[in-house]
Amino acid sequence: MATRQDLLEKAEQFADSGELFNELAQLVARPTVSSDPAQSVAVNAYLDDVLRERFEAMGFSVTTDLNWQGSGNSFLIATRIEAQQYPTVLCYGHADVVDGQAGQWDAGRDPFALRAEGGPLVWTRRRR
Repeated sequence: MATRQDLLEKAEQFADSGELFNELAQLVARPTVSSDPAQSVAVNAYLDDVLRERFEAMGFSVTTDLNWQGSGNSFLIATRIEAQQYPTVLCYGHADVVDGQAGQWDAGRDPFALRAEGGPLVWTRRRR
């Protein structure tokens, strides 16, 4: 079983290697504009394919409601109970974003593209 230190080192390596940035860039690249009915397929695919896969890889059971009460709104619930004596942690991710206003950003920026500006990203870890 991995120790707390092992997990912290693995997380630090994930961030320092650029893998975290790359994964965030893939997530940000999905135009999940829930206020646009034409985007419902993209929103549902994000929930059911992208977030579901990540939660299940961490041992969560996942349910989705891709048209909650006929409203066109979708959501995902991920549950993982290791033991009743452990505290509950809520993991939340959503695909409910507003119109990204493509073409209206400064310097050719894209609302669905992650980019680093002004130097390297710096990750800090709280030490105990």
